[in-house]
Amino acid sequence: MDIHITRLISKLRHLSRSAPARVDLLQWFTMTTFDLIGDLALGKSFGALEAEREMPYMTNVLQTMRLGRVTSAIAGSRALKLLIDVACWVYPALLRGRARLVEEAEVRGCERLALQTSRQDVMAYILRYKDTEGEKGEDKGNGRSMTEVEILRNLAVLLAAGGDSTATALAGASYLLLSNPSALDKLRAEMDTVGISAGSDGVEITQALVNEMPYLNGVVKEALRLYPPFPVALPRKLLVDCIIDGHPVPRGTIVGAHHYATFRSEANWRRAEEFCPERWCGDEEFRDDERGAWAPFSMGPRACIASG
Repeated sequence: MDIHITRLISKLRHLSRSAPARVDLLQWFTMTTFDLIGDLALGKSFGALEAEREMPYMTNVLQTMRLGRVTSAIAGSRALKLLIDVACWVYPALLRGRARLVEEAEVRGCERLALQTSRQDVMAYILRYKDTEGEKGEDKGNGRSMTEVEILRNLAVLLAAGGDSTATALAGASYLLLSNPSALDKLRAEMDTVGISAGSDGVEITQALVNEMPYLNGVVKEALRLYPPFPVALPRKLLVDCIIDGHPVPRGTIVGAHHYATFRSEANWRRAEEFCPERWCGDEEFRDDERGAWAPFSMGPRACIASG
């Protein structure tokens, strides 16, 4: 990871000295996170930071994710859903990005599967549960292992979600910190306390170290509250009849809670529209917040695997 983060910082420093006043941080974060997820999952970076441009695979992912957010946002309206379906039928190019995304993920996945390496990347852990009994390319999953087909199909989701969502979260956190200098100063002070600063060398940033930084964790949670990477509802189908907010809802109904609305509702949060990392640090002012309403990674068995 260090090589990609160091490269990002080096590029941004160069731009700050030579480029115009405005730099699109989201674009640079996106290039970084995709290089990282490519390296961590497949053992090979996409090369976006080095090339200083969005690579074709990234374009396909971003187009697919944007279309997905739109369709999720209008899922409750049959008329708008029909309009999107008609648009995709009239302009099939809208769906080509998704097809190319899956195709390239499978190509890169096959390259990684054929690679003989002891490197412990994400794929190495997935391969521990690869079904070796089924024939290659044949879907014979038994629920306890994954066939090659299942691995390749899930890889597209892993690469897309890992790159786009992380970049979005980083951009939101950066905007909020730069818009709130006092919060940025508190975060810098905490980083100095644990030995992480601009002039420090050799400090390994581990999970144990991050756990000792309550304000940093508060900043991350508050940024995800105000700018969730997936702001609309994550749909779920009811398996049984339920009572939701006093209303009977029959099984088979598609339900979901919109993150953006839930995370900014005054019914759940004090000073809901304000950036207050202190609400996650035990500040008494926010003791009545409904923290159970905060679920940017969803909940249950279908929750994001990166939520831990």
